[in-house]
Amino acid sequence: LENEQECSHIMIIDSDEFYHHDDFARAKQTYDNDPNLHVTYCEYINYYRDYRHVMVWPFNSYVPLIAEAEYRFDFDKGNFTKPSDPTRRYFIDPNAKMNHFNIFSWETIKMHHLSWIRINIEQKVSSWSSRKLFDNYDVLRELILDRYYNYEEGLNAILMFNVPCNQVEVNKLPKQYIHPHFMLDEEPTRPFSEEIYRNGKKD
Repeated sequence: LENEQECSHIMIIDSDEFYHHDDFARAKQTYDNDPNLHVTYCEYINYYRDYRHVMVWPFNSYVPLIAEAEYRFDFDKGNFTKPSDPTRRYFIDPNAKMNHFNIFSWETIKMHHLSWIRINIEQKVSSWSSRKLFDNYDVLRELILDRYYNYEEGLNAILMFNVPCNQVEVNKLPKQYIHPHFMLDEEPTRPFSEEIYRNGKKD
C-alpha cells in the first residue's frame, strides 16, 4: 500500500499504542517545519493493568514515530542506539549525508503503551515474541500471571524483560490522565509531566 500510494512518510504503530491528538499535531507541525528531521523517535509510557498504573523503567525507552518512507527497520543492522524494541530499529547508513536520528522531547509527544491493559493477559504472555529468549520461560510465565492477577499496591510488575529479577517498578498516577475510549460524557485526555510519571506526585 505504501508503494502503491507513493507515500512520502510512514508511521508504524500497534493497536495498543495511543497518542494524544494535541501531542501528535504538535509533533507533526514540528516535523513539517524542520527539513532536518527525517527519522524520528519519542519516549513511551507502559501502563500496567489500568490507566492509573505505569511501569517506570530504570532507563528511558523509545519508539519510532514519523519517518521518511525510504528508511526501513533492520533487526540485524538497526543502529538506533537507545533502548527500544529491536524489531523496530531503523537503519541509517553512517556514511550517508543524513546519518542521524531525531528524538522528540517528552513535552512535545509521548506514546502511551496500553500493552498490559488486557482482557486476556495470558494470550499476550503466551504469544510474546521475546519468550524464546528466556530459558526459564515456563516458570517466568507463571510468576508474571500470578503477579498480574494478584497485584497489590507497592509491588513491582514481573515481566519478560531484561531487567534485574525481571521486575519493574509500578507507580500509581494521582488520577487518570488518558481516555482512549473518549466519549462526550467522559473527561478528555490531559497531558502530564515526567515528574508525575516517575514519582506519582500530584500536578
